[in-house]
This record gives sequence, structure tokens and C-alpha cells, in this order.
Amino acid sequence: MISFDDFDAWGDAISGASLRMACDGVEHRAWALGIVDLGTVVVQVASEGGGNVCYGANTHGGPTLFVPLTRAAEHVVNGEQLDDASLFVIPSGADFRIRLRMRAHAWCSIALPGDVAAPASSMKIT
Repeated sequence: MISFDDFDAWGDAISGASLRMACDGVEHRAWALGIVDLGTVVVQVASEGGGNVCYGANTHGGPTLFVPLTRAAEHVVNGEQLDDASLFVIPSGADFRIRLRMRAHAWCSIALPGDVAAPASSMKIT
């Protein structure tokens, strides 16, 4: 895991997406990101020291699964609230919005190969 004390530097390190992000309240000035590239699959694990609003597009060759690791019910993705049993599927090239207000939290993303079938648009799966 790489540690950051700057939100913007942490956001620039995230892989597989074109992002615009804004920090929404800081509980502690610490962000961390770990990336494991397994060839056709890329796994990222992140912790954030505060909330954020994220607008982006999946630039990976296949679908990306977004899985909240903490505060799942406080995540809102494309206007839908997640829960402890939810994940968010983002097809390759699809736009997405993720928001979690004013709270430190952690998440994981799993970018899958291009030959994995995915829905035509981003969707919440429970």
C-alpha cells in the first residue's frame, strides 16, 4: 500500500479510470492505495481519510467491479444507495458517479478482462 497525505495525489494514482474527484470532508489526512496487476485482472484496495464525490469513466478493457469495504450503506452509485451485500458493475467505457459524504472509508475495485460479459450500462448488484 502506498500512503498519501494529499487527496489529489492519491486520486491521481488510481488506475483504470478517468476521474474527476472532490474531497467532501476530512476525518483524518490519510489516504492509501494498493494495486495488484495480475495480467488481465487488476485489483485495487483503497482507504480514504474522508468522503468524496467521484465522476469518472472506466478506461480498463473490461468491466470493473466496485466493492465498498466499509460504510457500504453510505455509498451512492449512479443515484442508487448500496448496502452490505451490494457491488457496482461498471462496463468498459461507461461513465459512473460514486459519492460518500464526509466519512473515512475503504473500497476495492476489480478490473476484469475484456472477454468477461457485462451489462450494457453500470448497475448495482445485490
